[in-house]
Order: sequence, then C-alpha cells, then structure tokens
Amino acid sequence: MSDSHERWHIAIQRLTKDLADKGLLLAAGWQSYRLMTFGPDSPVKEQDAQKFAFYAGAQHVFASMLNMLDEDHEPTDADMARMTHLNQELKEFELQFKARSAAAMRNKGSA
Repeated sequence: MSDSHERWHIAIQRLTKDLADKGLLLAAGWQSYRLMTFGPDSPVKEQDAQKFAFYAGAQHVFASMLNMLDEDHEPTDADMARMTHLNQELKEFELQFKARSAAAMRNKGSA
C-alpha cells in the first residue's frame, strides 16, 4: 500500500469512527464511499442519486436483519446462519469494492 493510500485509509477510518461515535454510522459509510468514488467535479445530482441508493440498500439490509430473526430473545442457530450468510455476501462485495477503489486511486494518481 502506498504512503498516500495509507494516509487516505487512516483518514477514512478516523472519519468513520468520529461519525459512528455520534450515532451516524450510515453517514460515515456514505462519506467514505463518496470520497472514494466521486471526483471533486462530480455532479451533485449524481451524488444524490447514489446516496439515495446507498441508504436504500442499508435500510433494506437492516430491515431484513430485523425481520429474519426468529422470535426468540436469544439468537437461534438459524439466526446465526443467516448472519453468517449476510457477512459472506458483504465480504464478497467488499473485495470487489476494494479492487475498484484501488483502480480508481491509481487512475487519479496518473491523471
């Protein structure tokens, strides 16, 4: 990881922690995504559309998590299996996202 990429990663982690501590975990995720995805001249309308999709996805996952849990107060084996599947699905996406982000950072550096 290059020095500038490492500094960028640390800054994103710091922003995420600060916002999450204020109860703004989704805002932290959006800001991280926005900073890694959009250039300074990206149209606001495009960013707003992406933000809506980002929050819609987050709302879907959270509502689904709440709805898929069994009625018992303690997590069941089925609950844990669902969470494991969700975790795997998100990890697979994370790998794709990191690859795209790294390519975008390289392209920004060469522009």
